[in-house]
Amino acid sequence: MNVHEARLKVHGAITLFLVDMAAEDDATEADLEALEEEMAELADLLLEELGLDVVSAESESEFSCKINLYTGDDE
Repeated sequence: MNVHEARLKVHGAITLFLVDMAAEDDATEADLEALEEEMAELADLLLEELGLDVVSAESESEFSCKINLYTGDDE
């Protein structure tokens, strides 16, 4: 697994977690698909805001990451 694939896996895990947290018990398949799309966008924003970079992928489930928090400063 390369670092790009690892980042996608992290993104997917965050997305699924957010869907699990937000989904209603009686949600239809269409509701879940729409919710997953929305949560994927939120996961994109979170990863961008955190400045998360996967540095290495040791295995299919173990990654080393670097976080560079966005502060709004131009420095």
